[in-house]
Amino acid sequence: WVVVGANSPFTREVAYANGKLYVLTAHAWAATTITILDAKAGTKLGTLSTEGISGGQYTASSLASIGGKIILCNQARNTDNFKVYIWDDDNSAPRAILDLAPAERESLVLGKINTYGDLTNGKLLCCDDTNILVFPISNGSVSKTYSKVTIAKALGSSKLGLADVTLNSDGTFWVTAKDTPPTHVAADGTTIIETVNPKYANGHSTAARFITFGTKKYMAAATYLNKSNTSLAEGALAFTDITNGINAEGVEPQLYPRSNDTAVGFGTTRNNIFMQDVEYAVEDKDLHIWTVTTQQGIGYFYYKGEKDSGVKGLTADGAMKAYAVGNTLTLNGVDAKNVRIYSAAGALVATGTSNKVAIGNLAKGLYIVRVVDKNGQTYSQAFTRK
Repeated sequence: WVVVGANSPFTREVAYANGKLYVLTAHAWAATTITILDAKAGTKLGTLSTEGISGGQYTASSLASIGGKIILCNQARNTDNFKVYIWDDDNSAPRAILDLAPAERESLVLGKINTYGDLTNGKLLCCDDTNILVFPISNGSVSKTYSKVTIAKALGSSKLGLADVTLNSDGTFWVTAKDTPPTHVAADGTTIIETVNPKYANGHSTAARFITFGTKKYMAAATYLNKSNTSLAEGALAFTDITNGINAEGVEPQLYPRSNDTAVGFGTTRNNIFMQDVEYAVEDKDLHIWTVTTQQGIGYFYYKGEKDSGVKGLTADGAMKAYAVGNTLTLNGVDAKNVRIYSAAGALVATGTSNKVAIGNLAKGLYIVRVVDKNGQTYSQAFTRK
């Protein structure tokens, strides 16, 4: 289900949704396959129907997910309709949610999509050689009326190609392209806020994600050139702790996969089309990352985060008072939304969703209650069940 080596078609991109990884293998002159995998086990679960997909230089160019659904676009030259499709589920045929004729857009070559938000209120992002196009998504439909942000001048490049674009909650963008290291660009596209030191992605990245995981922040970038090789082989995942800043002194990227603590990369075949992709998910306090390097393979990396502990990080929160009387724990001074009670050893023993929690099944002893109120504020306090 993944093409490795200098063959056509190419495994181009991946998308993650609902515990499954969707793998796009396509070429301009070959059949398109979208394989469904168990995202963690890697076992094949099936394929998506490509019935009715047509048009463009590539009928299938870029894959993404939004609202738990998979979407796909073609690669459209300035004489082609630009099309975006969606699958309602894994057994359905794709249906078009955007069909933009050349007359309905400027003379742009489009073929790479990213997403923001959900299908009720979201955005579809595309990048041509010089611009980011932002298409509003509302109630499952993509508007043909797009806004354009010209970024090439700020980046000092007239050719970005099929760049990877991340829209941030403040309206700014992260842009990553073949000859452009991950760059943070202002909402109007005219100003560079910060640029990642090329060494953090080896200066050869075409896809990057910026991840908040617990109290840390990381950059996961797919680099098509491992530092130990200069032949476009040994693509890798460059993983960098950016908690103290995107270019904090003393920070070095970790390259994966590794062997005996040395980065070895995915394979020796030249990735001469420079295509890569990165997806991630944070679930149950675990971080999962998938990356594809075309002509070399797909990697899955995960970090098992800490389990909930009522003891670690305990602080005194004077605004909240917890009283254990009889079989009930009462919380005062807080409007509780989520309540978790832990033993002194850190085991979760009871939960609740209001200011009163049943504790009749708890043995006598010391416990810790952690509360998240309706504003998202967190409180913690020890109490004794007598």
